[in-house]
Amino acid sequence: MQALPGTTEFAVPEHMEVVGWNVMSNGAASLNNYYPSFDQTYSQLKAYIKVARQSAYYVDRLVANVVLLVFMAFLASSLKPNLPDRTIAVITV
Repeated sequence: MQALPGTTEFAVPEHMEVVGWNVMSNGAASLNNYYPSFDQTYSQLKAYIKVARQSAYYVDRLVANVVLLVFMAFLASSLKPNLPDRTIAVITV
């Protein structure tokens, strides 16, 4: 994002790509900001970008893992262990 020299207009690209996000809107504004401690007015650039996370992120990263963990917990609690009978001591003569 670059300010055009001598103007308050900005060269903002119309389409931005951010991996994993949908860019809803973006822009910039030039404001005059007065600093009383210096008794000076300076220009100020405010840029903004409004983004939304892509829904596939949640399915891939969160939901699939939680479903897998719940399924594994269900299997671990429902399967009966196949343990041999316990023997304390065996004496053969």
